[in-house]
Amino acid sequence: NQIPQPKPKNTKKHAAIFNKPTSRQRQTIRTFTMIHLVSLLLIISSLNHPSYASKTPPLRNRKLSESDKKGSSIENTNEGGAMTGGRLRTTLCADKCKSDCKTYVTPLNECYNGLIMFPDDESWGQFDIMDVTMTDYTMPGQQFQRNFYETTDGSCGEAAGGQIPGVPTDDFTLPFGECVGPFGAPRPWGTMNTLDLVEEE
Repeated sequence: NQIPQPKPKNTKKHAAIFNKPTSRQRQTIRTFTMIHLVSLLLIISSLNHPSYASKTPPLRNRKLSESDKKGSSIENTNEGGAMTGGRLRTTLCADKCKSDCKTYVTPLNECYNGLIMFPDDESWGQFDIMDVTMTDYTMPGQQFQRNFYETTDGSCGEAAGGQIPGVPTDDFTLPFGECVGPFGAPRPWGTMNTLDLVEEE
């Protein structure tokens, strides 16, 4: 009488969860971790340095005015006037930030959709965007990260009851105050500046 031996477990079936992640998976993990790290740094920075905190309530927590729904656009100008708040002023131009310019004001550190804010404007794509400022604990950074999401409704694929954005499908880093490009038509060159502090003309 032989004692029945237990069947060997199918190690191949479970081996996949221990495999080294692919480069795409590593990038997704890094991006997701970076978003949460930047969010945490922003919270810490706003607690320690309230002057850098956004003075504008988040769009999703307040009633939208008609100007909020349409966004803010200043035709044919290269520089806007004095403004305050947690906003990004983007000036797009046809010729290396010099001519045929149009200025837009969008939220910082909040999800938005360019086509919802600026209907029928060729400068904006269909996908949601979040422009995330970068800090070094003591002062605002000199650049920001623009994240793109697969959603098109201004939600950025929010999770956890709207507290955490989804995972971006693409992102890149842009400097403040420098002419960058070329991007897409009709105005491929742009300059971005934060409107957190009062600007003097």
